Amino acid sequence: MKRILAILCVIACLCGLCVPALAADTITVSVKAPDGWAEVYLYVWENENAYETWPGTAMTKGSDGWWTLEIPAGYTNVIANNGNEMPQTVDLKMNGTSDASITVTTDTGDGKHFNADVAQDGSSTPSTPNTPDTPSAGIDLSGLNSLALVGSSIPGVGAWAPEDPAGDMTKASNGVYTKVIAVTAGTSMQLKIAGNDAWDDNYNFGPAEDGTPIVLGTKMEMINGAGAQNFALTAEKDCNLKFTVDLTGDVPTVLVEETTEEADTVPSDPGTTTPDSGETITVYAKVPESWTDVRLWAWDDAKHNASAEDWPGNIYMTLGDNGWYSVELPLGYTNILINANGGGSQTADLVIEAGKDVWVDALTDSANAVVYYEEVEITVPVVTDPPATQPSSGQSSTNTTEPGDKDEQKTPTDNTVLFSVIGSVIVIAIAAVVYIILMKKQG
Repeated sequence: MKRILAILCVIACLCGLCVPALAADTITVSVKAPDGWAEVYLYVWENENAYETWPGTAMTKGSDGWWTLEIPAGYTNVIANNGNEMPQTVDLKMNGTSDASITVTTDTGDGKHFNADVAQDGSSTPSTPNTPDTPSAGIDLSGLNSLALVGSSIPGVGAWAPEDPAGDMTKASNGVYTKVIAVTAGTSMQLKIAGNDAWDDNYNFGPAEDGTPIVLGTKMEMINGAGAQNFALTAEKDCNLKFTVDLTGDVPTVLVEETTEEADTVPSDPGTTTPDSGETITVYAKVPESWTDVRLWAWDDAKHNASAEDWPGNIYMTLGDNGWYSVELPLGYTNILINANGGGSQTADLVIEAGKDVWVDALTDSANAVVYYEEVEITVPVVTDPPATQPSSGQSSTNTTEPGDKDEQKTPTDNTVLFSVIGSVIVIAIAAVVYIILMKKQG
């Protein structure tokens, strides 16, 4: 009997060796993060297919200080992050089949990434240190002083005004800039990135195709230069959006994502200011007859414009019986110009005094319009006809008398010719007399 039991045990052991172990459906990833990370998310992917949209799935912190998350097996690429674009680890590798422990170690110094060690099956694999990239996109960062978010309908930011400080981004590191704005559901924006408070083509960034929609949580590639176009973005809900521009990679990118960070701007009528008092002034203008669709464009010293729309705006002027166009403008705007023909015609920028009605003469010289603070008489400039061409010498005047007149009229041209002939004869005669006298003396 003992012999039979021994044989059965041997057979059982042999059978166990022949049956492969079942692969685990899930693995557990544990992360030891820096103390400053208030929350930790795990972003994993395989074959370029993301398991979760950025920043991934939130992890749970244990009493031992480790953050853990159970994920499906098979994913070998992983990033641990603080729930925002920064900070985060560099791209890390797992085997995808066994539990992994990730220890976040040193800051790479680029203001964004941390190195980390990955341990599995009792072994530890340090990540490849991440150093700031030298831009291979041909962008010289040495001349870049600032970046700004510019466009239309960006809450709290003036329309297409790179010099507006409200659009300035925060420098996170060399070549990396961020900005957080608060938006309300339904806000539709057109936007791009401008450098050095100007439309400088060296630092003018946007998509290659105009109107390219921004996908939240996805890095969008940009081009640099005069060909850069506009992104389109419509907020689906009330939230804060964080923009991160990265100029240090192979191509410049922008990442837009929801965030709990405090916004630099607040939702408002984009690019507008409305005085609380409700007081207004009236702007009058006389313009050339060829000007139609006459509008007022006004802005304050902070570059906020009075129109709720892009150029040429929506402040339409009305033509009165006295020939003056007019419209009411809220107090607070000290800069105006008059435009027409869909923005194709305009005056120069005009500075006005606060609280006073103004009359703009754009009729006399539209390129150099003049501002008055009382109504003035302005008429269409009279063009003086050039003097009629006089008949040339030898031609009869049109002012001749009718046949039968005793006293024939002579034109000024006829008298001039007569005097010229007589003068010439006298000069020749005098010259002849002088010549004869001289010849006699010589003889």
